[in-house]
Amino acid sequence: MSRFFYGKLAFNNIKRNTKAYIPFILTCIGTIALFYNMYFLTVAEDIGSVSDSRSLRIILRMGMAVVGIFSVIFLFYTNSFLIKQRKKEFGLFNVLGMEKKHIARMMFIETMMIGIFSIITGLLAGILTSKLMILLC
Repeated sequence: MSRFFYGKLAFNNIKRNTKAYIPFILTCIGTIALFYNMYFLTVAEDIGSVSDSRSLRIILRMGMAVVGIFSVIFLFYTNSFLIKQRKKEFGLFNVLGMEKKHIARMMFIETMMIGIFSIITGLLAGILTSKLMILLC
């Protein structure tokens, strides 16, 4: 098999199943941007001008932990929804001769592609919104 067979197959699967992947990708981007903004607010020096900035930073750190926990739960939920929608496709791959390890490798590459795209896009969205927050303050 070609070296890039699984990468091509994963990319084609993402393109073919965009309706199923869009909610997952948007969820990833949104949670990354939200988490970045919470972290940015905890370390921003502009908050130091607030009278009780130390307690505000502590509250923001606790909020960051809560956002992180809910983000993980929400991402697992959307991922399980995505997998349930694609069970028939995985069955077809299995009937066509792909072993479970090959399907797992393809899914891993799909997840890595979506993860890298989501991290880059989420960080860019988080940076833009944090700059907007600073301008509005």
